[in-house]
Amino acid sequence: MFQIKRFFVLLVLIASFANAYASLQRPDILIIGKDTLPLWRNPLESDTVFAKMRNMFKETMCASDCWRGYEAQFTLIDSQLYLTNLISACFTEDSLVALYKKTFPEITNGIGRKVTWLNFPLLTSRGSIIKVFHNQAYHKINRREIYMYFKNGKWQKSDTFTYEKTLVLTLSDNREMLENFIYSKVDWSALPKEKIQKETEVSLLFYWGNYGNTEGIIASSVDAEVAEVINKTMRLISNDLKAQWYTWNVIITIKPERIKPFLSKD
Repeated sequence: MFQIKRFFVLLVLIASFANAYASLQRPDILIIGKDTLPLWRNPLESDTVFAKMRNMFKETMCASDCWRGYEAQFTLIDSQLYLTNLISACFTEDSLVALYKKTFPEITNGIGRKVTWLNFPLLTSRGSIIKVFHNQAYHKINRREIYMYFKNGKWQKSDTFTYEKTLVLTLSDNREMLENFIYSKVDWSALPKEKIQKETEVSLLFYWGNYGNTEGIIASSVDAEVAEVINKTMRLISNDLKAQWYTWNVIITIKPERIKPFLSKD
């Protein structure tokens, strides 16, 4: 009986882990010359024709790693972006994808549909993965991230940002180091005595900026005074929260017994 119970618990754990990773979404594809790159934004979603067609059909059962229901392939040719393939990610016949490809046969006949509606930057990446997020659809920070700017689907310029193993990134991956950093660096004497004699739950939001040029940690709590004292320390290694692309949240409990050794002995 004990073995059966252990087996059942193991199955539940495996299912839980599978479900935890089920919503991590696979990207579209961007082809530039001989390179095939992941595309972390979806140009087809901003096409008004595609949006109108989507409203014509009920949602179908799609792969858990591609809830949008399709995987699009884009190719950059002479600085112009083209949609060169569209693959259904649904388990049933996808009428939306079929209708779109029928309406624009050039998608699969070797020419590609010219992307004229795109007027926002696309994000792609190269290099090793240095951070994985399991709380959002596009879930990786790569060593190099490339923002490509378009006007009416025509490439204008690109910016490349390189992510390093910064203190913020290291703290986000190491809970013990994070807690040791907070307890040893925060000026706990700035709090009233009664505040440091009780446990306080604090939420720490790690963020990495939308264009690779800002990162930091922001503390929040039901006790605003405790959060503010922690934030004074965190701002030593962070900027103010700006437009964000990646976020990661960690909740810790501030405990009096761990604060005590770091209080000034006056």
